[in-house]
Amino acid sequence: YSWSGFTTTTSTGGGTSGGSTPGYNTTTGTFMFGYTQSTIAYTYAFSQALQNSGMTITGYNYSWDYYNQGYSAGALSAKVNFAGTDGTSLHFKSWTLGTTTDWTTMSGTETFTNPGLLASNISNFSLSFTGKDSRYWAGYYGPIVRTASVKLNYTFDTCSSDPLSSPSCPGYA
Repeated sequence: YSWSGFTTTTSTGGGTSGGSTPGYNTTTGTFMFGYTQSTIAYTYAFSQALQNSGMTITGYNYSWDYYNQGYSAGALSAKVNFAGTDGTSLHFKSWTLGTTTDWTTMSGTETFTNPGLLASNISNFSLSFTGKDSRYWAGYYGPIVRTASVKLNYTFDTCSSDPLSSPSCPGYA
């Protein structure tokens, strides 16, 4: 994972210092938000090889756990974005993650309409969380996120990667 927008901490929440930047505890695998509204993001850049592979993204599966109650309460939202090579957004989805009574799993599948998103048009995709402690206390008293993932669903156009694979491919000789 290549996340950005946080600092590594040994805190397991609360405390009397920190919180101006989200904290990530490597032992517990949790991102914790503090008193400043901040965003953490995972961005995957499509390489030239993927862009020329004939891949079509047909959708994605998403999942994460979050905790937003009691001393760990505040504003929390999640976003998925597919950015085009021309700088536009090809697909965007957001969620407002309200208060919980315990750890809550948010998961599902987004399916694109045919033909999907061509990898050749995608610069990157990202999953981000924006959060803030609702009481503005020093430390990590805001919402907590863990086990976040986005998994792509895709197909390949075999003609794009191997024009000799079928007589119906353009360029077949």
